[in-house]
Amino acid sequence: MHHPELEALSKCSGIVFDCDGTLLDTMPTYYLAWRRSISDAELGDPDKVFPEERFYALGGLPIDTIFETLICEAGKNGVISPAKCVKTFRRHAAEVLVAPAPPVECVIAIAKRFHGRVPMAVASSGLRDHITSGLSRIGALGIFDAVVTGDDPEVLNGKPAPDIFLTAARRIKVSPDQCVGLEDSGPGLEAIMAAGYAYGCDVRKLRMYPRNL
Repeated sequence: MHHPELEALSKCSGIVFDCDGTLLDTMPTYYLAWRRSISDAELGDPDKVFPEERFYALGGLPIDTIFETLICEAGKNGVISPAKCVKTFRRHAAEVLVAPAPPVECVIAIAKRFHGRVPMAVASSGLRDHITSGLSRIGALGIFDAVVTGDDPEVLNGKPAPDIFLTAARRIKVSPDQCVGLEDSGPGLEAIMAAGYAYGCDVRKLRMYPRNL
């Protein structure tokens, strides 16, 4: 870990982690669910409308927001319901996530290192049942004092808006300017900064991350 991250973590009063791509290496599996959902909704050839590079670039955005964009691009506003697409995505995600997603070990190590020292939360745009079951499968759910997901009623606006990170800070009773956030996506890092966190750590730059920048 680089010196700025170590310094920020050593000084903070709370830590908030994204989940997919940060704590759990679910992104390659989720991409398969996205491809199947796009095909089912007839939103175009997944290779063309949602190549892997775009999937990672949009990581962190709410699922319904991404579908709204794809529906608009396909010229099918009012024809296809984003809510129906999300339901289809949930089904495909459940199918492909039968096997436990592996942990991102270098990030889990940070969570374990600070467990019991400062309050910690998860702030993920994902669906609560997927996040909690994924963390439970690797024995990590109990590390965190709070889990906030994109379907939480207090999260009115998804990343890159700050709502989810502000909610997570409230749940662990730590002022945002005393928190450090860890993320693997551009929209997520924007949300951390918009929430006024002391520091935003891009986990893709960690030495042992599976897909380094």
